[in-house]
Amino acid sequence: MKYVCFLASLFLLQSCEDVREPELPPNEFNTNNAPVESKVIPDSKTDTICFLRAYGTYHLDTMAVKLIIKDHDVLGEMVELPFEADRKLGYIRGTFEDSIIHAAWVYDEEEKRDEMQVAFRLSNNQLLQQPNIFNPTVGKNVLKEGAGFSIRFESIDCNKFPKNLIRVGM
Repeated sequence: MKYVCFLASLFLLQSCEDVREPELPPNEFNTNNAPVESKVIPDSKTDTICFLRAYGTYHLDTMAVKLIIKDHDVLGEMVELPFEADRKLGYIRGTFEDSIIHAAWVYDEEEKRDEMQVAFRLSNNQLLQQPNIFNPTVGKNVLKEGAGFSIRFESIDCNKFPKNLIRVGM
């Protein structure tokens, strides 16, 4: 319950900023703009599923992922809202096979565009992420080779996904 209260206040504060709501690029996923039934394990039609992770000492840092999955294609949004650091807002585009998602996360941070490879596994009402580590050779975060899916997100109602975030061109 305390997480819900914190998130509600965080999103309320964020909605006071002069920002635009993110839009997914035109695609074949939900062309009729009808609500898509939310499930955790997608079937062969289009599914939209959302997840949230609160972390840090007092669970003040949050990440949220919204995935639109159609067959083997994945499109979505991912936001990281650290309590006292710069937020990352962007979109995910990738593939889905055998409960595993491999995708690129293109995001803006401090008005700078960046991209990071991400990998997730869908399992039992959860989204599990493979960790990234900083690679000084390339100067950015990369997937940690051989690492398991150890970062846990909990399933949420997509109506609770953060809104009014800065749009990242897709």
